[in-house]
Amino acid sequence: MGHVLTIGVKFTQMMKMLEDPNHRPTFTILASSMITRILPNHQYFGAVAKDNYAYYEFNVYDKNSTIEITLTSFKSSDPDLYVTKGLFARPTKERSQFSSELTVESESLTIRPNDLYPKSDMDGTWVIAVYGKKEGSYSLTVSTG
Repeated sequence: MGHVLTIGVKFTQMMKMLEDPNHRPTFTILASSMITRILPNHQYFGAVAKDNYAYYEFNVYDKNSTIEITLTSFKSSDPDLYVTKGLFARPTKERSQFSSELTVESESLTIRPNDLYPKSDMDGTWVIAVYGKKEGSYSLTVSTG
């Protein structure tokens, strides 16, 4: 639930299909999740390639909750953090509700109920994007309360 599904379809024997109207095409379907569900108050370790995103989602159950996200990079990889509320949201550098692009080893992002615009409750699904300015690894922790 709440995962992105990527489906690749490959037509095989295309020539037979064009030549014979009774021929049925064959499909190959590949499904993969491109988002990781995480739980608040747990530490997660991840890696991201240069110029790519790693996505994480978590739920908030209290409409007045405050969210604290901590991203710690390893080996000076300096990833950036982008956050958006919404089950199907996929934040990017160009489109996110909240971000942290500091050039430090460890950065934190705090989101309070009054920070949301347009005004909304904090409860719901939130999506985090970790962007790799260069290839690297990191730890990610989310706390709510």
